[in-house]
Amino acid sequence: ENFLDSAKRLVEANKDVYRFFVSYIDINDFKVINERYGHMEGDNILKLIAGIIENKSAVNVFSSRVFSDCFVTLWRIDKHDDINKIQQDIEKWKAKISDIYEDVNLTISVGISEVYDSIHSAVENANFARKYKKEKFINSVTVFDDGMKEEYHKEHEVLDNFAMALKNSEFFVQIQPKVMLPEKVVIGGEALVRWRNKDGK
Repeated sequence: ENFLDSAKRLVEANKDVYRFFVSYIDINDFKVINERYGHMEGDNILKLIAGIIENKSAVNVFSSRVFSDCFVTLWRIDKHDDINKIQQDIEKWKAKISDIYEDVNLTISVGISEVYDSIHSAVENANFARKYKKEKFINSVTVFDDGMKEEYHKEHEVLDNFAMALKNSEFFVQIQPKVMLPEKVVIGGEALVRWRNKDGK
């Protein structure tokens, strides 16, 4: 039985008692281990990390390796509890994983999503939260929220349109003057690049 099926069965049987969450874990830059120590040693390190992640606690139900150096975990907390209990467990993971090698800074990026509609959606949202924050901060723990996707798409819409805007000469320079107030004299200026797209915005 795979992770999705096992998690779905457990959530459906206990959703009136617990809140369920999914975390998506990625070991950052694991290729450095493979390059430095070889793939055999890399596999041994993955087994050590899997042992840390799969070690059950009061809130950690079970885990599964997705592929390569990525894992998913199902969590449950009482209805009246908050997500801090999960985050505390993950912080313990991070400390243990960082101690595996003294000369290599092993870190993880983790996304977390509460299970609402389906396990599959929670896994996707947790993975999105992980990737969203990993672009900016490594060794991070990020809880998914709907505003995250909207902000992400806005950022990438700007990046996607940048090359075409440059080709269409939509960028222009304005000079912002610097003024010596007591003398009311312009003493210089600061060049600012502005972007005006086809609709005038």
